[in-house]
Order: sequence, then structure tokens, then C-alpha cells
Amino acid sequence: MKKLLVFFLLLFALCELKAQTSVDTAVHFVVTDVDGTTHNLFDYLDSGKIVVIDFFTTTCGPCTEYVPEISSSFSHFGCNSGNVIFLGINWGASNEEVIEFGNLYNAKYPEISGQEGNGNHVVSDYGVLSYPTVILILPDHSIAEQYIWPPSAATLDSLILLYGGHPTDCTVGIPDFQSVQNHFEIVSQPDQAQNAFIRCNHSIHPQYAEIYSSTSAFISGSQISETEKPDVFSIKLTGLPHGLYIIKLFSENACIGSLKLMH
Repeated sequence: MKKLLVFFLLLFALCELKAQTSVDTAVHFVVTDVDGTTHNLFDYLDSGKIVVIDFFTTTCGPCTEYVPEISSSFSHFGCNSGNVIFLGINWGASNEEVIEFGNLYNAKYPEISGQEGNGNHVVSDYGVLSYPTVILILPDHSIAEQYIWPPSAATLDSLILLYGGHPTDCTVGIPDFQSVQNHFEIVSQPDQAQNAFIRCNHSIHPQYAEIYSSTSAFISGSQISETEKPDVFSIKLTGLPHGLYIIKLFSENACIGSLKLMH
């Protein structure tokens, strides 16, 4: 009898370890990512989307390890243009810290900060206590996977396929800039003249740039300056204090790219 009791206690403990979120039904939230886009969970679910959430912190070692893996799966299922939505929800950090984290570890999916983005509230509602905790929510609002481990691309891809996710090309097209943001890269950080130099790896070259703060507040807009190199252009940051900025690039009134820039 004693051995049987120990067995059930161990089984219960293992189940508790596996379920890293304390809820099994989706708790509604509306959050804003570091690029200023609003995400409404129930709108996604009620339109038939599968939602994958990566709960993370900017100081978590395994979080940094799996960001590229989750990004790979995000791309495999269409960069949020198909029937699978990926969101990274942070606990504890500001927009600026999350942007720096995303730039450093090449996060491609939308990231929501704990502070300005409302991530702290979501983490609390879902009872998440360890990081990373990756979960999968189905359109019927049930949390089908309370703890996906390891959150590798192979594991995520196989589970998402099992629950009805459809692999989709990561091309959402202009004017939606998310699919082409990787066609632009920073050649060098701002020089003494406050110019940031950016290379265009796309056939469509931008003509106009808008600068936003790390909280997505509009700061200014200007025509793009040409340089001696045909694929390189510059953006003036004169008068701006040091910090993180979002640069949105336009051609013929369509947004064709986005960059996060440390000034």
C-alpha cells in the first residue's frame, strides 16, 4: 500500500512538472508587441487559428537557445500569415530590453514586453513559473499542449502538424512589411554626422523612411539619402537621444521594410 501511494505521488509530481501553465483553457488577452501591433487572442482563436505562445524572459539561458528554433517554426508555418499564430510573451522587461533581446538572438516572431506590452499580466493569468514555457492553444480555446519541451523546430513542427497546422510560405507581400524586413540590413551604426547606413537586398528600393521610438511612437519622416553605393542608403538621426528606434521604409506609399536600430 505504501509503495502504491509513493507511485501515485511520483506520478502526480511528474504531471505537475509537465504542466508549466496552471490553466487548461485559454484566458483572453489583448497585447501590443514591440512594433506596435495589437494581438487579440480570442480574435485569432475564433477565426480558426492555432496559437503558439513562447513565454520567456530576457535573462533566461534556455530562452536564448530556443529563439532561433521557434523562429524557424514560425517561418515554416507562414510567419503568422497562415492558420498558425506565434507570439513571444515576456515577463519583466521593457520594450527596449525586449527589442535588444530580439535583435541579439534574431527573434522573427512578434514579441510582447512584460511592461508596456502587457506581458506581465498574461504571464500571471497563465500561472507561468518557469522559462521558456511554450504552449499551444486550439481554436476551441483548449490548451492542447501546456508545456512543449524541448521547443525545438522539429518538436514544434511535428506537434503543430498533428493539431492541424498548415505549412505556408513566409511571403505575406507588400504592403505588409513583415515578410521583407530581412531584405534590409544595417551596414554600420550611426556615425559622427548622425547617419545610419543601410543596405537594401531587394529589387524594390525605399524612397522614404519613418522613425519611431521603441514604444512605437512616431518621431519623424524624411526622404532617403543616396550614397555612392547603389545598394546602400543613409538615414539621418540628428538630434535624437541614444536608444532603440524602429525604422519603417516606404516605396510609393507602401511599407516595404522594418528595422530596429540602436543609436
